[in-house]
Amino acid sequence: MVNMMTETEHKTNKKRKKALAYFVTILLILAVIAGLYWFFFVRNYEETEDAYVAGNQVMISAQVSGNVRQIKVDNMDFVHAGDVLLVLDDTDLKLNFAQAQDNLASAVRQIEQLGFTVKQLQAILNAKLTALNKAKGDLQRREQLAKTGSIDKESLQHAKEAVALAEADWQATQNQLAANQALLKGLPL
Repeated sequence: MVNMMTETEHKTNKKRKKALAYFVTILLILAVIAGLYWFFFVRNYEETEDAYVAGNQVMISAQVSGNVRQIKVDNMDFVHAGDVLLVLDDTDLKLNFAQAQDNLASAVRQIEQLGFTVKQLQAILNAKLTALNKAKGDLQRREQLAKTGSIDKESLQHAKEAVALAEADWQATQNQLAANQALLKGLPL
């Protein structure tokens, strides 16, 4: 019976050794697979919570606003001062420029029109000055005639009113001319 137990123990030991060999073989295969996975996929991957970039991070802002049409650099690319980082859609800028050109042309036309108005007012002022001088001359003649009694007082009064009206008309035109000249003051013609 002692022999039998030994034989049974021997078979059990043999089974145990065989199972242990399978287990160790499976562990070695898994270790080789894990090692190959690390070698090909994980070893170049670095993870850290407090890493620092070897370089300067600079905040940038655009001088003008707009929609981005093209990005010229990728994240973490090294750039130099003056490098173009992105291209903005310039459609809005072109429209604004065209509108500014139209506004400038309109302003130039208004200035030219104001210049013509000033010249016209100068001519009208000269005509009104001539009318005023004529009215003053008529008044002087009527005053001489009134002294001799050749005309009535009503005619003399009408001549005085004509001079006052011509002076007021001349003064209004002169004020209008001065106002238009003030608008042109300092503007290139």
